[in-house]
Amino acid sequence: MKIFSSDFEDNGVINKRNTCQGEDISPELEIMEVPSGAVSLAVILEDIDAAVKTESKPLFCHWIIYDIPAAAKKISAGLARKALMAGGIKQGINDFGRTGYGGPCPGKGSHRYYFRVYALDIVLDIAPDKTDWFKITGAIKGHVVGNGEIMGTYQKI
Repeated sequence: MKIFSSDFEDNGVINKRNTCQGEDISPELEIMEVPSGAVSLAVILEDIDAAVKTESKPLFCHWIIYDIPAAAKKISAGLARKALMAGGIKQGINDFGRTGYGGPCPGKGSHRYYFRVYALDIVLDIAPDKTDWFKITGAIKGHVVGNGEIMGTYQKI
């Protein structure tokens, strides 16, 4: 799978509007070459440079969105921070303790943010108010038929 964004290039700097220093809105993501066996898509945004790490979770989760129809070619920018969205799409709880997108907001230095898109052979159909990083990564195990990612960096100015 190939993932693109009109808000930043792979390995490039994330647009300030997508961060805590800007509008803090989710970026647009374009998704290409989804495998034919995919039923749904899930996106997990992870900061692997965050200081809040444990052995069981070496990252900070900024966004969980899932049960996206596999035919979707784009996730629009600026999605509402709602658990249930049109078409059965759901957003889980990020590590800020909120539903939906929480943009980059590093404490110190430049951080790497991975937008990981998973093509799944099922619709997860799990309650978004109970879905955090542990729950979503556990639920997709054994159901990933393809994946792709785009990485952006950000440092507070």
